[in-house]
Amino acid sequence: MPFINQNSSFKAFNKFLCLIAKQLIFLAFVTATISATASPDKVILRLKWKHQFQFAGYYAALEKGYYKDAGLDVEIKEIDSGVDYINEVVEGAANYGVGNSELAVRYMEGAPIVVLACIFQHSPAVLMVKEQSNIFTPQDLVGKIIEAESLGAGAEIRAMLHSEGLQENQFTLVPATFSLNQLLSDKVHAVNIYTTNEPYFFDKFGIPYRIINPKHYGIDFYADCLFTSKKELRRNPERVKLFREASLKGWEYALAHPEEISQIIIQKYKSTKTLDHLLYEAEQTKELINPDFIEIGHTNKGRWIHQIETLADLGIIEKVKSIDDFIYDPSATGAIVSPKIISLFVGIIVALTVVFLLFNRRLSLLVNQRTEELTLLTQRLEQQNREITKINLDLLKAKERAENSDKLKTVFLANISHEIRTPMNGIMGFAELIKSKQIPEEKRDSFFDLIIRNSKQLLTLINDIIEIAKIESEQIVITYSKLNVSEFFKKIGTFIEYELSAQKKPFVRVTISIDRNRLSDDIITDAQHLELIITRLLNYSLRTVEKGMVEIGASRLENDTLEVWIKDSGSPIDEELKNLIENQATSGFFPKENQRMDLGLNIAQGIAMQMGGQVSVTNNIEGGKKFSVEIPYTPYLNT
Repeated sequence: MPFINQNSSFKAFNKFLCLIAKQLIFLAFVTATISATASPDKVILRLKWKHQFQFAGYYAALEKGYYKDAGLDVEIKEIDSGVDYINEVVEGAANYGVGNSELAVRYMEGAPIVVLACIFQHSPAVLMVKEQSNIFTPQDLVGKIIEAESLGAGAEIRAMLHSEGLQENQFTLVPATFSLNQLLSDKVHAVNIYTTNEPYFFDKFGIPYRIINPKHYGIDFYADCLFTSKKELRRNPERVKLFREASLKGWEYALAHPEEISQIIIQKYKSTKTLDHLLYEAEQTKELINPDFIEIGHTNKGRWIHQIETLADLGIIEKVKSIDDFIYDPSATGAIVSPKIISLFVGIIVALTVVFLLFNRRLSLLVNQRTEELTLLTQRLEQQNREITKINLDLLKAKERAENSDKLKTVFLANISHEIRTPMNGIMGFAELIKSKQIPEEKRDSFFDLIIRNSKQLLTLINDIIEIAKIESEQIVITYSKLNVSEFFKKIGTFIEYELSAQKKPFVRVTISIDRNRLSDDIITDAQHLELIITRLLNYSLRTVEKGMVEIGASRLENDTLEVWIKDSGSPIDEELKNLIENQATSGFFPKENQRMDLGLNIAQGIAMQMGGQVSVTNNIEGGKKFSVEIPYTPYLNT
């Protein structure tokens, strides 16, 4: 009897659960039916600027009914003065937004946001300068006034300057006015602009200008990225997917029909731009999106990581964390099914799940809680392991540098003392002989010549030591200015004649060869340091040639590189010293037994590297050797 009673109780309880399940299924079905016939979801898209072609894809999606087909009632709002559009999305005042690199900054600061699609594969943010200015590269901005945003598009400008070695105390950054008036009135030297907008005015009025693009210096950020909040993605994953795909479809249409969408922007969105200006913006926008080669909205995790590392190096991002939750995965929600079918299916699943959860709700809560704790703990441990590994690597590198530095200092001091004693002994010895008055008058002049020669050798050695110290302490300052090639090589010719006379080498023939067809007569470079490189290499060549030839020449290579070469018929250079020159190994320039130390080779390589180039050396098959100096070639343009 007890078993029969228990079994009867179980059947009764099971019947009761089935009844509840049927009622829930019916309720879900009714809910799904009502949902299928309900009005579209109301959502708000907040733009980061005023209505213009920059946001054409969203207008196209709205006007062509792509949002409506997805069951969405979309309102597009342009930016309001003083409104933080990222906070609007996070707090729910808007559902979606459009942003730049500041999205990564805010995410690292804790903002729960998700990037859905990167529309602009390349940022339009660049620096504009007047053409008549002497500003050609970021290095030319030292001491100049730059108008730019502190974040947003301005972050890319600051990252470019930082990557090119400029410190923030070397230029003045003033707040953006979003106008060209400051540049036109010469109150600033460069202004942060969008290639899709400001150049239109300069082109229209015939004002010559020059663009400095961060992309050309390795700073290639995404721009105008569609994003939402984690809350929106968690609560409405299907709506997020539908909104994203409708928006991308709108961008495809807008890029294929720029004039139609431009007319809509003027008529319905009251844009202040003319049709001609909007079509110019459309053309520039298409180049940045590059739809012919890249899928619209394509997002690469590696590029975001590089962008975040760049901002971290600049100090804009203070703490870096995983970006797995920052980038949206459109495949995670599966294929899109009819909203009516989804509502019905979800209703049935929810009803059955409720019945099941009556039994295991508590267990699930405990499992979820423990899983979250373990996940957080695992992430912390992984982060700590990465930090420890990096610290260990840094310590090993620092230790190696310290040990190498100690060895170099010991070798340097030992050898430099030898090099200084040699000319000093000569000076003192011949001075003593002259002082003794026992030397015939006819020999005194030759002794004076030897004293002068040893003094010059000692002075050259001291100057070389000073240059080496500047290079090692990174105190070399590269200053670019106009250089006349013909005048420069005339000066080099005068130097060669003096050295040949001083070294008493009448049987050495010197020729100078300049490729006039490929070289502009005026170029932009650091003339003083280029002369220092060439004279150091010439000194070495002339010392190794007693009878024969020395040729010095210049030409422009195919990759816009200036090459200056020194070719001689003297003794070849051994492979060990050749490798040390090309690797700028300072320790290798200390002499072996019965050899002379020559810091000039190291100085030449060190300065060439500071100028963005290098020195290489090869032995000629017919005898002798050839030094080649390669540095960036920039012709001087008259404005």
